[in-house]
Amino acid sequence: MIGPTLARLLDPRRLTPRDSRTVFDVLLAAGSHDAERCALLVALTARPAEGAEWAALAGEMRRRARPFRLAAMNLISGAVLMLSGIGLLAAAGLGLAGVRL
Repeated sequence: MIGPTLARLLDPRRLTPRDSRTVFDVLLAAGSHDAERCALLVALTARPAEGAEWAALAGEMRRRARPFRLAAMNLISGAVLMLSGIGLLAAAGLGLAGVRL
């Protein structure tokens, strides 16, 4: 199932917005196994840091985001988790030393 997507991620050509959609389609597919998801994420980290690619991936992630309510006691921990994830994605996209996804 992940063969063509994995091959595309290993191809050095810049990812297109369509490629970003495909990556998320496969990552979020109900039939995907954890090992397949890990392979895709490892292939993403092996790519050179390219701002346009990270922007397209982040845009696709935002497109798929759905609002949800957090219980009052989970609000702070949820916000910290969300901000940590955004910070990690941004740091990896900027190619900061030691930060790889």
